[in-house]
Amino acid sequence: MWPEQAPEHIDILTTLYKSQNDDQYDDKEWTIVVEEVTSKGRRKPIAAVPLNMRLFIMDHPDQSRDDVSLASTGSHADRSSREQSVCDVVNSHPPEEQTDNGGEDFYF
Repeated sequence: MWPEQAPEHIDILTTLYKSQNDDQYDDKEWTIVVEEVTSKGRRKPIAAVPLNMRLFIMDHPDQSRDDVSLASTGSHADRSSREQSVCDVVNSHPPEEQTDNGGEDFYF
């Protein structure tokens, strides 16, 4: 059973690099893991989904909605899904935090 409390929002800042051969961003794969925290404070993964952050970048940054299927990591649930809001903004962090690493920074 999923908690009845409000969902927790997580901000992610990542840098994506463009391929030298074409004008496409290189793959940037992340795995999002949902964990159960026991009464003793132990964390137990209950579901996970692999995401390629490159696929969320569009020509015109905007907010998009996507349904993500989470694969169960145990016998608790056969299949789970949740709605996730993903927003990308190019170079949206303050200039003093920008780094000259050859890539473009994105907030998700």
